[in-house]
Amino acid sequence: MRRKNWNKEMIIKENWAIKEEFNIWRNNIKFMYDLMIIKALEWPYLTIQWLLERDESGRIMSSRSSFWGHICSRARYMPQTPNMIATKLVNPNVYVFDISKHPTEADLMLTGHTAEGFSLSWSNFKHGHLLSEIHAEDGVQDVAWHLKTKHIFGLVCEDKYMHICDVRKPANIVSTQSILAHKNAVTNLAFNPHNEWIEAIDGPAELLFIHIGQTSIISYFWWSFSEDCMVASVAKDNVLQIWEMDDHIYSGEEDKEDENNVSKKEEAA
Repeated sequence: MRRKNWNKEMIIKENWAIKEEFNIWRNNIKFMYDLMIIKALEWPYLTIQWLLERDESGRIMSSRSSFWGHICSRARYMPQTPNMIATKLVNPNVYVFDISKHPTEADLMLTGHTAEGFSLSWSNFKHGHLLSEIHAEDGVQDVAWHLKTKHIFGLVCEDKYMHICDVRKPANIVSTQSILAHKNAVTNLAFNPHNEWIEAIDGPAELLFIHIGQTSIISYFWWSFSEDCMVASVAKDNVLQIWEMDDHIYSGEEDKEDENNVSKKEEAA
């Protein structure tokens, strides 16, 4: 009985702390963000992606957790042919749909995996080149082709590391570089389409910004194609957020202004 009461008290305290942190964050949105949009969704969504339009503006593609009669853990459109969408359901296969013809029937079923997984990524350079991984093999949570270098891809795992891989290397070399990215298992990875040195994961090694607006576990996030630091993220409590950090945070303009002010004061002294 004491253990049950103790667990209940811990949950109450944790929920209170989350609520308190969220209230502080909400009161400071105007100082941290150039844009913040919050939308409560009707259904749980496990995956999200920006769609690139011909005018280079963006719109959101999200996939309900129940899709085509099955639980859909990941959906990704082919950059060269956006109507072709690859999905991962609750089985080892990957299904590719041409939604312009028959969105409820798969055109292709790709086999070869022995267990279900979450990771899918189309190459921006090679038409029809799809990267896929399964969780059971080595705890892989997500994979992503690099958007500027065609032979590089990244993957994140339960081992808390982000691994950078080169397809030109022998198959027995797992990665060319490994970075400790988080104190817990890393679940998501997305390279910034505007800056090849920036990637978003659920706990970066070199921390630039922490978004704490979502109080539930984030299912997925994606960089915008049209804005440098705009991100769409969806959480397990069905809340979709589109946010862009204040440009002073990543441009360093505020730091330069502070340095200039300090220099002027020193000269005056």
